[in-house]
Amino acid sequence: MEYYKKYVFILFFCIFALQTFPVKADVKEIKYQPEVNYPPYKYMNNNQISGFDIELTNLIFKNEDYRLSISTDSWDKIYERLRAGEIDTTGLMVVNNERKKDILFSNTVLDTYISIYTRNGFDRVTLEDLSKYSVGVGKEQYSEDILRDNLKLTNYKQYDNISQAVDALAKGQIDVLFENQEVVNYYITTKDLKNTIVQQVDDLFPQHVCYGVNKANPELVDYINKRLDDLHRSGAYEELYQKYFFYHSKIYKQNQKEKYVALGIIIIIILIILHIVSQRYIRALRKKVITERTQYEDMLKEKYEELKMYQEQLHYNAYYDSLTGLPNRLYLYENTSSLINTTISAGDKGALLFIDVDNFKLINDTFGHNAGDILLQNIAARLIKICPKKSNLIRLGGDEFIIVLTNIDSENSVETIGKNLIDIFNDPFSINEIVVNSTLSIGICMFPKDGDNLGVLLKNADTAMYKSKSLGRNTFIFYNETMSKDLMDRINLEDNLKSALKNNEFKLYYQPQLDLTSGKITGMEALIRWDNPKLGRVPPDKFISVAEEMGLIIPIGEWVIKTACEFLVKLHNEGFKNLKISVNISIVQLIQNNFPDIVMRILSETGLSPNYLELEITETVLMENIDTNIEKLRMLRNLGLDIALDDFGKGYSSLNYLKSLPINTLKIDKSFIDDVVTNNLTESIVSSIILIGHKIGHSIVAEGIEDRTQLAYLKAAGCNIMQGYLLSKPLPEEEVISFLNTRK
Repeated sequence: MEYYKKYVFILFFCIFALQTFPVKADVKEIKYQPEVNYPPYKYMNNNQISGFDIELTNLIFKNEDYRLSISTDSWDKIYERLRAGEIDTTGLMVVNNERKKDILFSNTVLDTYISIYTRNGFDRVTLEDLSKYSVGVGKEQYSEDILRDNLKLTNYKQYDNISQAVDALAKGQIDVLFENQEVVNYYITTKDLKNTIVQQVDDLFPQHVCYGVNKANPELVDYINKRLDDLHRSGAYEELYQKYFFYHSKIYKQNQKEKYVALGIIIIIILIILHIVSQRYIRALRKKVITERTQYEDMLKEKYEELKMYQEQLHYNAYYDSLTGLPNRLYLYENTSSLINTTISAGDKGALLFIDVDNFKLINDTFGHNAGDILLQNIAARLIKICPKKSNLIRLGGDEFIIVLTNIDSENSVETIGKNLIDIFNDPFSINEIVVNSTLSIGICMFPKDGDNLGVLLKNADTAMYKSKSLGRNTFIFYNETMSKDLMDRINLEDNLKSALKNNEFKLYYQPQLDLTSGKITGMEALIRWDNPKLGRVPPDKFISVAEEMGLIIPIGEWVIKTACEFLVKLHNEGFKNLKISVNISIVQLIQNNFPDIVMRILSETGLSPNYLELEITETVLMENIDTNIEKLRMLRNLGLDIALDDFGKGYSSLNYLKSLPINTLKIDKSFIDDVVTNNLTESIVSSIILIGHKIGHSIVAEGIEDRTQLAYLKAAGCNIMQGYLLSKPLPEEEVISFLNTRK
């Protein structure tokens, strides 16, 4: 204790010495005396006074306006000096009616709360139960006033500071601690008592926290209030608040809420205006249609007679698809146009749904054309089952289908049909004892809104269908005019992608991985980047799926594996012997019959041992046709390669499959890491993943770690390897060796 007092005295002496330097004559001195042991508001850190209160006070009092003279003491002495006018302010303190009689207060800086704490495993405690237990509280703190005056509790134990009270609870000297939750939570964290002390009841007795000022300085209150407003507007207050409390302030949340309310009102007004305008347009259009009804009816009657004579001359096979029994392309063009015109003429609404079967080419090429034909027949049967009775279902050709709906009440009814189509295709198909998953991408056009003839509707619906594919497939989307540009962008992307590999436009970046036990760099993940002279840097999520659909992912993926292996051999020769390399692979690569041979040929050509190469495949992709995929991965494992399950937790793999997967590494997805220290549910999920992974003998890698709190939690939870910007961003080849040398 004497050692501590000596350093505090030295600190105060230095502060006093610094304050003796000449200052401007018109700058008034402010005597600021906070208590010390009240973190995170104020506390000693390396013999320097720190905390939210200290930093906020320094921000409030500008050097050109006031000169701060800082000293500290126990709370009871400080408060008496403030009442007596010996000091100007104590900094932040809780407001109550008794204190209002003695001193002045600024506007509210923040709200604080009381919590009830016990040891872990103690009885369930409520406010009504406090009299049954030994209760501790900070001496002469506002929490003692509440305990005594509000709860009428007199048999409690006082502690000179809250740190002593926390220690007493941890040692079992008291049963319950009744204190400020921000302060106690701080001590629980810094004293590593999370497993010892638990919060039984929180957010009790909300109190305003303000600057306490002696009554002789009302102008100081005005100054503080003005500076608080300045700090709120500049964002400096919010930044400081988050630094010490790790979440947004109540004032910030209220401002955000007001912004959202204002935005919502604006949106509602815009929608009302759009509704009024659209209704006027519809009434005008309906009036025009009614006026011309006689002319249109004559035209439709004539067209009908022509179509009837023509249909009588044609054979059934000319209009229907022999494989599925559905109307064909000819039927679409010769019959559906009139149906659309009839609907529009009647002033009704309709919809055209353009349907494309996802991954049909992949299934057809993998299992044969006979399996592809059987799949198309099953798909047609499901579509017939789900389509409304008065709809038109047509096979346009290949794996494309059209549904035309008429007499639609609204887009909502079409949306319901779209959802039903997606849902019914979530169930797999069984083809020759092979289970395959086949989903739909659907583009929807409303008529007459999106077109008044079949050609325009087909083009626009086709555009919307491609947009749904770009959004990840297995979905539907309504057409809007901006999609035409998206389609042109897609075509442009495809044209440039065809020559990208030949033109050496791809590069590999490498993100290091750190072993949390040894503290050494043990491997890297190879990440592809595409720099095109016309398109610039194209993100992987923009071109990988396109490359898969075009079949280009096979040569690109082979280039990635070979380039990564060659670079790792180079690193081994530079002295980094134990490094491994991880490479992401596509399902299109995996289903190749000769994929294991390709990998082994690359390893042979580069001279890299198989145990230094790890192949990563995402959980969601792996679960498609899982039995076939498992067999292929097992072959790769038997060849000596490591297999990692990437983005684990985002997909839908069952524990039954997990235990049988031939993998040795689970990679926890970044979406879980982002809020693992702030979200209890996420923390539970991550802990479960790590526990399950270790139980079945897998190594655990956490991706996307960006701050030390995440790292500390994951290390404590038993995670084996980390990867993320906290360690290093993905590095080009020329920077990797320099990074590795710095880590030696």
